[in-house]
Order: sequence, then structure tokens, then C-alpha cells
Amino acid sequence: MPDPNAPIHMAPPPIDKPAEDTARYVAWMKQQGTAVTDKPREDTNLRIADWGFFDHGNGPGEFQDRAGLDRSGHAIVPAESGHWFAFFSTSGVDAATALSRVAWLWKASGLDPSPKLPKVTAPTLTPGKDGTITFQGWLVFPPNMGNPIRMTITAKASGAKLVQESAKQI
Repeated sequence: MPDPNAPIHMAPPPIDKPAEDTARYVAWMKQQGTAVTDKPREDTNLRIADWGFFDHGNGPGEFQDRAGLDRSGHAIVPAESGHWFAFFSTSGVDAATALSRVAWLWKASGLDPSPKLPKVTAPTLTPGKDGTITFQGWLVFPPNMGNPIRMTITAKASGAKLVQESAKQI
């Protein structure tokens, strides 16, 4: 509870941020044949369940080899390869959660519906009767912020299919 006698100009107490867990990312990158020789990072704000989201670089604005990794050895990267089904079926992952992580992996921004962008719909995460899970959400890629892209990822245990469609195509 805040101190009612504290001066108004006092900053709020700091929020404890969890420690980064980059060792598993460095080990995973080594398994992929790439040594991380600069600073590995985890965006702890994106953690969900056993999933962490990592990249590396020498400084601000340099983000290389983005990946999501769980503690069971599953990995997702901005490609069809990866364990998308494992991620989408994780407890706590809903459409909005998936959109923010997919956008982060692709170095994009997720979009919510807006009257200014009538084709943009809310993200969805839908289980299929055939054992698939389909994610669909809208992204924009800087600097081309005027051309939203609809990303559809259809995942099954054995792999995934990605489709990117411009709002101009739909």
C-alpha cells in the first residue's frame, strides 16, 4: 500500500522483473550451428508457461535469430519449421497472446480491428477437427505500416503451414 504521507514526486517502487534465462537459448543456438558471440537476450515480458522468447545482438535495435523456446526442447522461429502446435496448445496461450509472440518473432506489430482498417479482424486461435490448430492474425512490418498482412499458421504435431496475405490481396 502506498504511503499516504509520501511526497507526490516520489517514483513508484520498481517492479521486480524476472531474471533472463538465456543459457538455454545459447545452447539451442549452438545446436543450430550458430555460436552467440554477442549479448543473448530474453524478452521476459513475453514469457508464458515454459516458453521464453530470445534473440541476440550487440546493442539497441539489433535483433538477430529470434526464437521461442520451451523447457521441453520445442522451438518456434519465423518460419514453417518449428513446433507451432506445441506453442499454440500450451495452457494460457490464446489468440491475443499468440498474436503478440508471432508479431515479435517476425519483428512486426500485431493489429487489432479498427474502423480505419475494415479488413483487419481480431486474432483467432481455432482447434480443428483434424487435429490442427489454426492461428490467424494481422501484422504490420515497419516501415511499411500502411500494408497490413494477414498471417495464418495452421499447425499440427508433424509441422506447420504459413500463409501471408496482404490486405490488398483479400
